[in-house]
Amino acid sequence: MTATRNRLALQQLVDEVGGKVTDVGDHRQIPSVDTGGGHAVLARELGAITLGIDHRFKLPALRDATEFIRDGHAHAAIALLAELGMLHEYCQPDQRADAMIEHWLTLRDQPEHNDVRVLATENAVVERLNLAARAALIDRGEVSRRGRTYASDTRDIRLSGGDRVCLGRNDGHLAQPDGTHVIVRNGMEGTITALFRHGITVQLDPSEDLPQVTLPTSYVAEHVDYAYALTANKAQGLTVDHVLFAPSPATSRETAYTALSRGRWSNHIYAIDGSGWQEALATSRAHTFAGDQRPCPAHRCQLVGREDTREHRDLRARLLAARHSTPTVQPHCDREHEWGGQQCGEHDQHPGELQRSKHGQAREWDDGPYFGM
Repeated sequence: MTATRNRLALQQLVDEVGGKVTDVGDHRQIPSVDTGGGHAVLARELGAITLGIDHRFKLPALRDATEFIRDGHAHAAIALLAELGMLHEYCQPDQRADAMIEHWLTLRDQPEHNDVRVLATENAVVERLNLAARAALIDRGEVSRRGRTYASDTRDIRLSGGDRVCLGRNDGHLAQPDGTHVIVRNGMEGTITALFRHGITVQLDPSEDLPQVTLPTSYVAEHVDYAYALTANKAQGLTVDHVLFAPSPATSRETAYTALSRGRWSNHIYAIDGSGWQEALATSRAHTFAGDQRPCPAHRCQLVGREDTREHRDLRARLLAARHSTPTVQPHCDREHEWGGQQCGEHDQHPGELQRSKHGQAREWDDGPYFGM
């Protein structure tokens, strides 16, 4: 998802030339790592055309499970996946990793519908799964036992011919051995065809813009990772035949919704029993705007009892001095709020009257911040 600041900057540039920006996305998937929530606000305030039926899924039950997670009914989704034989729980992480890689190998060996992805929430789990998958492929002879280690100040990675890798940084002017320059993007994937002291050559997947690219050692050591397993964040936008997903207590509703909506034919959960993963799937970590978190102006009277410190008085004085608009009386609010969980009917008033708090102190309200006087 695009960060809200970047979205605003783009809007300003487009406005300058009289253009139009059309937002496309799903704000219920994993949000931006930066400030987010803008897409959800636009969809709510301006309205949006929505996708009624997701035709990706070959089994209607998979669509139902995904929608259960999206709408906050994680336990119903888990029960449905269990009925489909797509829920697997283990006592130890090593047991889970071994089972996932064995299943992954079985699915990728099928004559058709063999595009399978191993996904996880945490980087540590992804690393464990990548190493397990690579070891299995070395044993099968699909990845060479001989290789090179590329090291930087922060990490090192062992690579061999046949390794599947993922590029982790954009570079718009990457020099090639023939003197040309190419553009590489974060998320590009391919298979290593050659290794040498000063870098590697990667045969990129057919879906990429380039047939192959040579990466220097400095790029490889810092920005190349194995592509056997990915975080759910990196899987956004993918469509594959099968998904094997390893949730954890760090998983959220948005992460699970993203991961378990990638597979056409199956979306499996591989979990650690008793780790709290079920509760995590039901927990939303979506971004919200500050304006969505504050109480309605008519409910601010609950803050009157706060201690009136010198810091509050000084700040209040500056705020009052900076006001340029005439104080207005907010209309009655009859909806419930998180603050107190009650309706605001107690603040009913006639236009022009001062609102009166439960403590008997009259206050005029405006749209600015409120501090108890």
